[in-house]
Amino acid sequence: MLRFLYILLSFFIALTSLSAQDNAKVDFRPPLDIPVVLSGTFGELRGNHFHSGIDFKTQQVQGKVVHAIIDGYVSRIKISPYGYGKALYISHPNGYTSVYGHLQHFAPEIESYIRAQQYALEKYAVDKYLMPGELIVKKGDTIAFSGNTGGSMGPHLHFELRKSANQHIVNPMQFDFGPQDEHPPVISGLAIYPAAEGSNIDSVFQEQYFDIQGNIGDYSLKSKDTISLFGDFYFAVKCFDRLNGAANKNGVYSVSLLIDSLLVYRHSMDELSFDQSRYINSLIDYKAYKQDKGSYQKSIRQPNNKLDIYKVQKDKGVASFRDGAIHHIEYQISDYNGNISTLPFILKSDSSLNGLEVPADTLDYVLVLPDMPFRFESEGMLFSAPVRAFYDTVRFRFAIDSACSQCIGSVYKLHHPTTPIHRFCKLQLYNVDIADSLRSKLVFAYNDDGEWLAKGGEWNGQSFETRIRTFGDYSLMVDTVSPEIKVHHVKNDTCSLNSVSVLKIKLKDDFSGLDSYRCTLNGKWILAEFDAKNDVLIYKPDERIKMGDNQLLITAEDLCGNKNEVQIIVHFEE
Repeated sequence: MLRFLYILLSFFIALTSLSAQDNAKVDFRPPLDIPVVLSGTFGELRGNHFHSGIDFKTQQVQGKVVHAIIDGYVSRIKISPYGYGKALYISHPNGYTSVYGHLQHFAPEIESYIRAQQYALEKYAVDKYLMPGELIVKKGDTIAFSGNTGGSMGPHLHFELRKSANQHIVNPMQFDFGPQDEHPPVISGLAIYPAAEGSNIDSVFQEQYFDIQGNIGDYSLKSKDTISLFGDFYFAVKCFDRLNGAANKNGVYSVSLLIDSLLVYRHSMDELSFDQSRYINSLIDYKAYKQDKGSYQKSIRQPNNKLDIYKVQKDKGVASFRDGAIHHIEYQISDYNGNISTLPFILKSDSSLNGLEVPADTLDYVLVLPDMPFRFESEGMLFSAPVRAFYDTVRFRFAIDSACSQCIGSVYKLHHPTTPIHRFCKLQLYNVDIADSLRSKLVFAYNDDGEWLAKGGEWNGQSFETRIRTFGDYSLMVDTVSPEIKVHHVKNDTCSLNSVSVLKIKLKDDFSGLDSYRCTLNGKWILAEFDAKNDVLIYKPDERIKMGDNQLLITAEDLCGNKNEVQIIVHFEE
C-alpha cells in the first residue's frame, strides 16, 4: 500500500512540474537495440491525420526486443485489429507517456495479464487502463516484441511520446531518438493561388502549379525564373525529407516563407493534439491531394483551422502584389537536424493584368459560411452540417442522378469530394421505397472513384440516416450476403494441428463490414486474433485444446445482421 501511494505521489509531482521542465533533456534510452533507422517522422502528412510519432525500422522482420525507455508503469494496453494493433502505454514519473505500437506480442507478465482480461471479456479487441503499481517497469526492461499488427503495412515499431497531463504528442526527435542525418529535404512542387476576386497569374484566374528542379538543398523553378501576376495570393509547397539509411519519403520539420527577405510564414512540428489532427485537410491543398498531385502545404490559415503549429503568419498568409514591382520570394524547408533546402523565385507585379474580365461562374450553388450551420433539402434528401464543419466558405452544389444498377433509388451528388469536411454531417433519405423485410439490410454507399463503399446507416422511424465527412456521390444499397468463413487446411471437415502450428481462418465480409465474430472450442470461447488487413483469424493452440478431436465453431455477423457459422473438427496430438 505504501509503495502504491508513493508512486501516485511521484506521478502527481511530475505532472505539476512538467511545464517547468520546458522539455529539458531526460535520460531516455532507445526502445530498440538495433541501429536507428526511421521510416516515418513526427507530423508526417497522412490521410486525414498527422503521423503521431516516429517509426523505427526493424530490419524487415518481427520479434525485435522492445525496451522501456525509462522507469514507469504500464498505464494502458490496447489491442485492436486496426490502428496500432497491439499497443503498450507506459507512464513515467517525468511527466511523459511512451507508446509502442504494432507489437507482435508483449513480455510474459504483460501478456499474461492482458490475456486474462481478454478471456474474462471474451474479446480479442480490448482497451485496458491500469493503475500505478499494477505493472511496474524499469528502464531497459523487455516490455514487448516488435511486430506488424493493426494497420501496419510492414514490420516496424511505432513510437510516441505524450505529455501525460493532456496527452499531447511531442516530437521524439527533441530527445535524440532519431538517427544522424545529413540529407536536406527535397522540394518537388510550388503552387500559387488567387486570394481575391480578379487576381490572376498570367491571365489565369485559378491556382497554378509549377515544376521544380535542383537537388542537395538548392532548388528553382523548372520552366521560368519569373512569374507575372496581379492581385492577392497565397502559396503552397510540396516537399519531403530523407534520412540516413532509408529511402522513405518522410515528413519535414518546418516550412518558412520569406517575401523580400521578410519572414511572413512559418510552421513547425513540435507538438500536436489528437483532436486537431484532422485539420491537416486545411493545411494541405486538399483538392490537389484528392486529384493525386501530392500534398502541397499551404502558407495560409483558413478561418476554421485551429492547428497550433503556426509560429509566424503575417496577414493570415495572404500577400498583395499590386504595386508593379519585382518581389523576391523564398521557401525554406528544414528537417529536425537543421538541414535546410531553399526555393527562391521571382514574382513580377504586372499592372497590365489588372482589370481583366473574370470568367463567370454559371453553375448554381448555395453559399455556405464557415461559422454557420447549414441545412439543404431536396427531393426527399436532407443534408445538415453543424457550425464549423468547413474550413472556409463553400459554394455548395447538388444534383441527382438516376440510380446505378445496384442502387436502391437515386444517386445524390453532394458537392464535390475535393472539398474537405471537418465535422460529421448528417445525411437523411425520406420515402425510401423498399420492402419492410429488407429495411434492416439497407446501407448507405459512397462512390469512391467507381467503387461503392459502405457508409453505414440506420432507420430512425422516418428516414434512413448516416453520418458523413466526405462530399461526393451517395445512394442506398442492400446487403444480404453473409460473411465468408473458410478454415485453412481442412479435409472432410477436419483440420489436423499436427501438420500446422496455428489454425488460420479466412474471415471476410463483402460490403457492409464485419460487426462481430466468435470462436468456441468444445463449447468454450477461445482467443482468436483477427488480422483485419489480411482478413484472417489466427488461433494458436493453448491449454484449452484437448488431445484428440475438438469441436471448433466459428460464427460471424456483418453490420446488416447477416450471419454465418462454420463447424469443423480440430484434431490435436503432441
